[in-house]
Amino acid sequence: MLAATLSCSPKKSAAKSVDDAMTWAAANLPNSTADIVQAAAREGHLTLTMLNQGGNLDVLKGLISGFNKRYPFVQVEFTAQSTLQLLNKFNAEVAAKKGTTDYLNFPSNLKTTIALERSGAILPFVISQDAGFPAHAKHNGFWYAWRCDYPATAYRKGALSEDELKLVRHYAGLADKRFKNRLGIVTVENSATSSACYTLMTRADPSVWQGLVDNRPRVKPSSAALLDGLLAGEYDVALLGGMMPNIEAARQGAPVEFGVSDPYPALYLPAGISRLAPHPNAAKLWQDWVMSVEGQRVWIEVSGAPSAREDVGEKAWIENQPWFFKDASKQTELDWDGFTQRLPEVVSRFQKDMKSG
Repeated sequence: MLAATLSCSPKKSAAKSVDDAMTWAAANLPNSTADIVQAAAREGHLTLTMLNQGGNLDVLKGLISGFNKRYPFVQVEFTAQSTLQLLNKFNAEVAAKKGTTDYLNFPSNLKTTIALERSGAILPFVISQDAGFPAHAKHNGFWYAWRCDYPATAYRKGALSEDELKLVRHYAGLADKRFKNRLGIVTVENSATSSACYTLMTRADPSVWQGLVDNRPRVKPSSAALLDGLLAGEYDVALLGGMMPNIEAARQGAPVEFGVSDPYPALYLPAGISRLAPHPNAAKLWQDWVMSVEGQRVWIEVSGAPSAREDVGEKAWIENQPWFFKDASKQTELDWDGFTQRLPEVVSRFQKDMKSG
């Protein structure tokens, strides 16, 4: 678990900072009302419990810096955790009826998140720019998609022929026998992997999944381990890892290129305010700002990844790379009821197929 505290040392009086924040919010984010801004100033603190962005704390630090330009009187502290750590921590707070977290990521399994909503664990707050989020990236003002992830297909630069570069754009191409013993894959416990496997096992030509199995992928325990194996030369193509580790590595100059093979699901990562938040007004300011066009532009800049919003007006670093591939027409929306019901079957089949494969 990683933790850090960021705060902005105000260059003007606290009262002037609050007045400026109220004026700016009234013009730009009217749901952050004057009383919320004033109450947040009295709270003076905000605690975030967020997913670990591939180990890159600069993403969260960059967002906090952007937030503090608007609200310098709120000191922000965060922890970056795995999904399991995060959920265990939050469930413990709910059970104890005592919160230490103000704002947090929820499980990418939206059915689980909606169950938390129905249990009263999430504090509703409709953001000022609610209309900017598509319907599948929000729910009733309780949560908004912190970001959208996709199962990535990565390869080492120079490892593939021109024909193979075309084949990797589609899972049917990756099932080609020329990729036998040249693939790595993340274990099915990974969210991106399980949702993609559900799509391939239940929504695609069955011969495609069988072809992948027959190519005998090497199974890795995490997206980071999958990338490490790729860069170490254990295989030429890495399947179903998360986008963020690949983006970070590519931006730092690692010899890796990647995209999103089709067909593929979108994995929305929701976030919202804890019902037990000790600083609920500061959390409302954060949610309103970080989900705004301004906040999402900061996200794009610091992460290199796209926004879940459709109206930000800027392309992410990854979308500007000539080698990146993703066919929007091949995206499938997950049927969360079906996915939840069939997940044990998907996990069992993955374990059986990849062990025997």
